[in-house]
Amino acid sequence: MSFFAPDAPMRSKLWPTVAPGTDPLMACNAIFYGGESGRLAGFDDTGAPIGARDGFGPMLKVVVTHSLFANKLELVRAGIRYKARPLADVPPRTPVAPPATTVFADPFPGLPDVYRQCLARPWQADGANAGYKARPLTGIWATAPYLHNGSVPTLYDLLLPAEQRPRLFYLGTRQYDPLRVGYQTAQSADNSFPFRTHDDQGRVIWGNFNGGHDYRNAAFSDQDRRDLVEYMKGL
Repeated sequence: MSFFAPDAPMRSKLWPTVAPGTDPLMACNAIFYGGESGRLAGFDDTGAPIGARDGFGPMLKVVVTHSLFANKLELVRAGIRYKARPLADVPPRTPVAPPATTVFADPFPGLPDVYRQCLARPWQADGANAGYKARPLTGIWATAPYLHNGSVPTLYDLLLPAEQRPRLFYLGTRQYDPLRVGYQTAQSADNSFPFRTHDDQGRVIWGNFNGGHDYRNAAFSDQDRRDLVEYMKGL
């Protein structure tokens, strides 16, 4: 049974990737990667006209904005049916200041310099930061694999110290693992796609990194982890 009120607004915080030590590539790419804008050049919905070459973020904002505008009547009808709460009742969301310190001396060993430069940028008030939103835990049992890049197959594995998490597991099956909470990870005919977090030489495959997220995991007993997993099944 979930104790989450269905009509309550969900709130999430944006955390810098250095704080939990999660893989930074997706966050950095979302901010800094770009390309030819094509037919989007000249649109100024983002506060500055889209250039002939621009970031993917501003281009995506233009596409989403115009898609929503094209379906404005349907959105209004859906809002009326849902009886959404007035915006004034929802507290404004503000960027979260990064922690002053981190428990990791170097959470990203071997990370290419271009990504270190991304993480070294000052925390921006406009939210253009290399971070990830902390999602609600409601229904967490149904969202395997875990972390933003799907690099941890089960909730039980997520509660292990980072160095003990699987470096290789297989994807494809929909056979559920109710004990560890996730999908079955052994290789089989319908579970044949390998997910690797490290290469054959033991080096991190950036983009697939499953480190960080230290919840004092090493101090947990096996029973502690299983008790936490059982608790999260009910969220």
